[in-house]
Amino acid sequence: IDPSTQKVIKKKVNEVVEKRKYKFGDVISSPYYKFSISANAIEKSPFPDDLSENLGDKRKLILQFHKLEDLVKSYFGKIEVKPINKSSSILYISCEGENIFREQAFLNALLNKYIELGVYQKNQIAQNTIFFIDKQLESITDSLNYAESRLEEFRSKNKTINISSEGVVVFNRLENLDRELAIQQSRDKYYKYLLEYLSVPRGFREVVSPSVVGIQDPVLISLINRLAELTAERDAQAVGNKENNPFLEQLESRIATAREGLKENILNVLKSSEILIKDYKEKIKESEMLLAQLPSTEKNLANITREFKLNENLYLFLLQKRAEAGIAQAS
Repeated sequence: IDPSTQKVIKKKVNEVVEKRKYKFGDVISSPYYKFSISANAIEKSPFPDDLSENLGDKRKLILQFHKLEDLVKSYFGKIEVKPINKSSSILYISCEGENIFREQAFLNALLNKYIELGVYQKNQIAQNTIFFIDKQLESITDSLNYAESRLEEFRSKNKTINISSEGVVVFNRLENLDRELAIQQSRDKYYKYLLEYLSVPRGFREVVSPSVVGIQDPVLISLINRLAELTAERDAQAVGNKENNPFLEQLESRIATAREGLKENILNVLKSSEILIKDYKEKIKESEMLLAQLPSTEKNLANITREFKLNENLYLFLLQKRAEAGIAQAS
């Protein structure tokens, strides 16, 4: 069988296509295959006739190449998956075949790939989360370094200046408002990130979690999880199934409905977010008017310190979230 065309090649029995010597255990490979032959496996096989042809004191191994798509379809018909009992989360997986060692090897490889896929998907979530945080850290780092330099320079020129008790009250109020505004703006960026993510047809299992920016909205989280479950089910069912499959078409319809529901929820949340951001800015403006009544040097110190504190708090918050994502990836 020609591996490139999957067509049967009619050749003379004694014609040699490629002649090369190998030892047992050596890897035999080409652009179309890769395998090795174990002497122990041949001796222990309960079906020696399947593997070789006895030629006196020598043994001739017979190999046959199969079309990958045909092998996949054949195993779909041979595998049975069912729960041990109705209330159990443990599955019983069996596979029928003439060669018990081959079927065992297949099932073990299948489960290993399943585990690898789960690890890969979790790593993708962690990597996407780290990337999302790093993009925000880039701008925050520059702002923090600039604010820190300004604060050091101002204090070096005005060593005896401190904020009065009246100024401290206004400063603390502004610091709290700045922090709340920064958090809400981070959430606003996340909502826009979700809209951009939804604009392209793709899986939803690797999306960054809302908890990264402190969002605990149960409705939003539920909609994201539901869409992730549906896309995961669609991807799993699509393997080996033909196009125009009624079940897959129904799944696609449910996914489209879930996407629209999530998009509508995000747009509504964005409107509320914009109102909150506007409200915070108005309150900050009112407090800044009180701060403007302080002596100019004290006012300047308060503004520079406030800018530094805002960037520092946001920077530390993002660093903590990045560390959590790194730990999740490492585990």
